[in-house]
Amino acid sequence: MEEQKLMELEIPKTKKHFGSLVHKTTTDKLRDMLREKCRIRVRESRQNKFDVSRTFLENEKQWLTDVLKGELTEIELDLLLEDQMLKELIEEQYQWMVEQYEQSNNLDLLGDPKSLLVMCPICQLSELHITDHLLHCTCGFRKTYNRSLEDFSKKVQFFVSSHEERCVSRLIFFLDPFESTLNLMCNNCDYLALIE
Repeated sequence: MEEQKLMELEIPKTKKHFGSLVHKTTTDKLRDMLREKCRIRVRESRQNKFDVSRTFLENEKQWLTDVLKGELTEIELDLLLEDQMLKELIEEQYQWMVEQYEQSNNLDLLGDPKSLLVMCPICQLSELHITDHLLHCTCGFRKTYNRSLEDFSKKVQFFVSSHEERCVSRLIFFLDPFESTLNLMCNNCDYLALIE
């Protein structure tokens, strides 16, 4: 019986058995080769999809950059036009004010202290008055001032003259609401003066 078991375990070397062995080995190799090719194709496909998505994202980023640069260029052009329009409006208003002053008997912008006619530094159109230590104008300008109208006119003339010695630009007058001071400022030379 042992011999029979040994015989059953031995592989017969017949053609039929050899063919099945070759077929099994070939099938296993084919299976392995197909698995490997499939894995390679899956990797390549994943890599292609990744490359496509990366390229897509890079293209989108470039497109977004181009759009934003275009918008910034438009904003810069708008700001340049706005600045130019502002300069033109300022010049136009200045010319109108000069004409108004010439028509009003050639009165000095800041007034004539001898006749006590003082023009308002804010609107530069109406006469400035003082009542109970309060400088006021019909334009709405109001400022507490404990001295005379003549003294106020002299101070304004002094600051305007000292500025004109250094710069040809016009001063801008404004009232500081927190300090209650009249400020004289030049946008060209950064001149700043206060009248308390």
